[in-house]
Amino acid sequence: MFRKSTDGGDNRSSWWSIEDIQNYINYAENQAGELGYKLDGLRVYLGSYPAKPGEMAGLTTMFIVPTGKKNTSQGAVFRVQPMSGDIPGGYGLNIGQSGEPPGSNYPQ
Repeated sequence: MFRKSTDGGDNRSSWWSIEDIQNYINYAENQAGELGYKLDGLRVYLGSYPAKPGEMAGLTTMFIVPTGKKNTSQGAVFRVQPMSGDIPGGYGLNIGQSGEPPGSNYPQ
């Protein structure tokens, strides 16, 4: 979670443990298969929480989503489409741990 720029500047980093990333990759691979896709990567997005009242309203976040290609088959040959994108219905990984605001010394 990050601070709004109006509150003194956005944070510039997010951190996930190796265990969290490995668990997420395993989860995303299984979910991609269930959705008919082959997981081929992860995409990181910068976003912000909706401006609804709440603890994280308006705060910036980074999240990871699975990317892949739709599985297709032609007869006895299994083929994967050439274009890769975000997997529709794939769950993302959110709420990494943030570093200190930009006024801090880097790297952290």
